[in-house]
Amino acid sequence: MDQLLSMEAHEVKIIKQAIRQTIDEGKKITANWDAGHDQTICNVYVDEVYNDFGIKDIDVGNALRYAIIDTLSLPNASEDQHVGKGNITIDAANKVTLTYDNTYCSPYSANPKAEEIKEEPALEVMIPYEDRFGFTKFIPRISVTFYAYSYLDPDTMQHPSIVDVGINIRVLEGDVVKFDDQAFTHLKNWVKKYTSSYFEELTGMPEDISPYAAGDKQMLTGIDLSGELTTDSQLQCYIDKSYEYTTYTKNKTVVLIP
Repeated sequence: MDQLLSMEAHEVKIIKQAIRQTIDEGKKITANWDAGHDQTICNVYVDEVYNDFGIKDIDVGNALRYAIIDTLSLPNASEDQHVGKGNITIDAANKVTLTYDNTYCSPYSANPKAEEIKEEPALEVMIPYEDRFGFTKFIPRISVTFYAYSYLDPDTMQHPSIVDVGINIRVLEGDVVKFDDQAFTHLKNWVKKYTSSYFEELTGMPEDISPYAAGDKQMLTGIDLSGELTTDSQLQCYIDKSYEYTTYTKNKTVVLIP
């Protein structure tokens, strides 16, 4: 609470009065945050209106913002990420409190428990391909490679429903070889069809996080798939899974201003 320590006692009193008055008027004070990766976004709202306390002398919302950042130790320049939201109130003992949910994710390299987690090696899979358009007869004069990936959206904490697939054709020797759009579409759809089961493992954050509130969970946050078409009409795929060490906090109450 470094910011609050620099305030005068009468300023803290005004902030508490403003919060109590706002709540007595039947209004709801909420906050949300997305902190990490070189930013600390934290906003305070009154009935979903940003920082609407109506106090001119002191920025109540900004004071609460700093109190949340300090109390929860929200990062800025960090590989860690905190995404959360909560309700702010004032209790019978005149303490300003925050009751919140939070998701804390950190890559293995930044987590103190990293040694306890073992990442899976890339999985190699061979998938038969029905080459209707004659790609393979030009190999190895050309290379036909493909990729697909899906990563957790930091805003929704879910995965996109559609996994995009990219196809690259590179001429290694000789003249340029041209294929029409139908050929590319057929190959892309084949890759999607026979690799979709791997992307179905990406579930995102569960709607009910209460089972994880007391502990940590390894979370599958991304899948990278890449590969190439071989001379014997096989799609040689490499599937690499990315995990983060994730801690869910559910319905926890902390004191922002004692």
